[in-house]
Amino acid sequence: MSKGHVMFERGAMRSISELIEFLDQTMSMMEVYQPVVILHLLTRDGIANRKELARTLSGYDRSDISEWERILMKNPKQVLVDSHGILSYHKESQNFSLNVDLSDRLGVDQAIKLCVEKITAWIGRAIERNSLDEAEILRLYQVLDTARHGGYDQEPDVDSETDEFAMAVSVQLLHQDYPDQPITQQPHDTLGFDILVGTIQAPIAYVNVKATPALMPTIALSEGERQFSIEQSDKFIVMVIYAINLAAHAYRVARHSGAIQPQTNVLVPTRWKLILSESS
Repeated sequence: MSKGHVMFERGAMRSISELIEFLDQTMSMMEVYQPVVILHLLTRDGIANRKELARTLSGYDRSDISEWERILMKNPKQVLVDSHGILSYHKESQNFSLNVDLSDRLGVDQAIKLCVEKITAWIGRAIERNSLDEAEILRLYQVLDTARHGGYDQEPDVDSETDEFAMAVSVQLLHQDYPDQPITQQPHDTLGFDILVGTIQAPIAYVNVKATPALMPTIALSEGERQFSIEQSDKFIVMVIYAINLAAHAYRVARHSGAIQPQTNVLVPTRWKLILSESS
């Protein structure tokens, strides 16, 4: 098979590596629809209803969902189902399904990451061309977030047990990284960081710990935390404990050291702040 021309046999179950090859080499994007649909399915065990996918493409706006169903059945369906056979569509149930074996979790994680990269890169190029207004930029980022884990208001809840687990994991990892330094967990309301490496008089690192059961290390960050990362850029670390499964005692770790800046990090707006003038 020549590079850049991945063709799936209709209805055939293929490996995750073939999907990755399609995403990386074959897929062309006039819009974000194709990787959004694939991302949604990857994060939902490979199956989703037509209306659910249409709501994801809409960014959960309040417009007529039938218009987004029309878009879904035109671009993504024609390309992913009819042209490439990556998906199947079942008319009776109105469900879409991935014709891909999802048993390789590392491969699935790689495909998820690639979808996110393709979507954010497309939005970034559109912003550089100044072809999107602010409302559409926010909507597209919400489409991305919805495809990953249900939208801004439906992110996986993090309970106290999950938080405590992430903190314990972080303390253990930091003891390994700094065996000769004191590692001190801070009070819950400490501004900017959760764990101090070293002492107040001679700090080595300020560590901000984030926990999520989501499969991607995507977190909410306050502006206060971001400013702290800039002020303490030579000592700041954010440690994300993600894909947490308490029953299996399973998790993954992602880290970032230094200031968190739009130039070097993917920062996505999740809220607009509306300031109204006082009524006269």
